[in-house]
Amino acid sequence: MTRASFTASSAADIRRLAAEALDALGANDALGGSGAVARSPINGLEYDRVSSAHVASSVDHALTIASEVFVSWRDVPAPRRGEVIRLLGEELRRHKDHLATLAQIEARKIRSEALGEVQEM
Repeated sequence: MTRASFTASSAADIRRLAAEALDALGANDALGGSGAVARSPINGLEYDRVSSAHVASSVDHALTIASEVFVSWRDVPAPRRGEVIRLLGEELRRHKDHLATLAQIEARKIRSEALGEVQEM
């Protein structure tokens, strides 16, 4: 994307794609038209149920925030953006054990593989 290419129409496209993804996943059917079942990609066990309304409002909220932040973030000099990314990496490393535990639960990874996943982030 160019500096000013994220527009309201881009946001509308993302919303449309999110709605299509929910439909493709059977979200409207899985809960009688009210949401989706979140399942493990490993064994298909149900983790949770998510309402379509919640997903839609979450997508709208995320798009609103991202659009607002993009306007100021694009003007931040590259060295400063790099510094922010470095700081995010430090936070990930600080919470590496806990994040690896989540990766183990979510995808049934062995500990060393889960730690590697977090390190790659």
